[in-house]
Amino acid sequence: MARILVVDDDELIARSLTRALKSAGHEVVVVCCARDADEVSEKFTLGVFDYRLPDGWGTDVARGLLDRSVVAAAVFFTSHELRTELGPVVQKPNWDALLETVESILTTE
Repeated sequence: MARILVVDDDELIARSLTRALKSAGHEVVVVCCARDADEVSEKFTLGVFDYRLPDGWGTDVARGLLDRSVVAAAVFFTSHELRTELGPVVQKPNWDALLETVESILTTE
């Protein structure tokens, strides 16, 4: 079981992702904005980030949480074109690819 932080302002996406990750046996915590994510101090095996948040960018949030060792790894689930060295990018709404990417990351951590 992994602890996964989901940072996404879309309630439907966050709820669906939480359901899928919990059914795979993971513990999930959801925050909906950059400000709330920046306040997280618990440790997580993985962060799943949307790119565009109402108050910032998912890449900035991920970088900060990775630098503070709040998350050990990052994956981005977004409908925007994105290239980043911070972690893999999966295009919404490709749920199967996201879950495969999450499991792949978790087996290498």
